[in-house]
Amino acid sequence: MYPNAMVEKLQQDFAAVGVQLDLTPFEWGAFSTMATQGLENPENADYDLIWRSPGAGMLPTYFGRDWLCDRPGNLKHIFGYCNPEVDRTYAEAAATFDADQSNQLLSRVERMVTEDAAALFWMHDQNLRVLAPNVHGYVHPKSWYVDFQNIWVEE
Repeated sequence: MYPNAMVEKLQQDFAAVGVQLDLTPFEWGAFSTMATQGLENPENADYDLIWRSPGAGMLPTYFGRDWLCDRPGNLKHIFGYCNPEVDRTYAEAAATFDADQSNQLLSRVERMVTEDAAALFWMHDQNLRVLAPNVHGYVHPKSWYVDFQNIWVEE
């Protein structure tokens, strides 16, 4: 990810519709700490902070937990969104062993959150893509981590 370019692009997009933004990129460790402390830490009061990634492995035990009123492990969320129906639907998805039913319930969670306009949904993905026909051994990752061990270029 390229936080400076991301922030500049978001500011430009909002400026185009007349909204001026002050955005601050954070180092990941600081960001994670702020996100888990929530608004209870006075230093966080000036920020609206959310990070979401529907990446690989985010099953109901993790997927969408940022939207919950009561997050697992008593983690607080910094942006203050709370919809008890989202919590109930998420809990039902986490309790079922039927993958199709769980997916339907999680889709309902995402639909509720989107309809509530709980956050600004914005995507800036600059992950590595390898498409050259002379590159071999590249496996597109299911996360942000690329394994370069088996990649080779045919000359």
